[in-house]
Amino acid sequence: MSGYIILTLWVVCPLLIAYGLYKINMPEELVIVFMLIGFLTMIYWVLFTTAIIVFGIKKFIELGSMELFIQEFLRSIRE
Repeated sequence: MSGYIILTLWVVCPLLIAYGLYKINMPEELVIVFMLIGFLTMIYWVLFTTAIIVFGIKKFIELGSMELFIQEFLRSIRE
C-alpha cells in the first residue's frame, strides 16, 4: 500500500515542480522535462490502478459475496 502512495507522489511532485518552474519563468526545456516525467509516471499510475481494479472485480466475481470479498481484501492488506 505504501508503494502506491509513493507512486502517486512520483506523479504529483514532478507536475507541481514543472508548474512552479513555469510560474517563475524558468527555461521551457526544463519545464518540459519535469512535465514529461510527470506524464509518463501518470501513464504507469493509470495502468497500475486499472490492474488493481480489474483484479478486484475478478476476485469479487470469483468469491461471489461482498462480505467474503471485504474479508479477503482486508486479509491481503495485512500480509
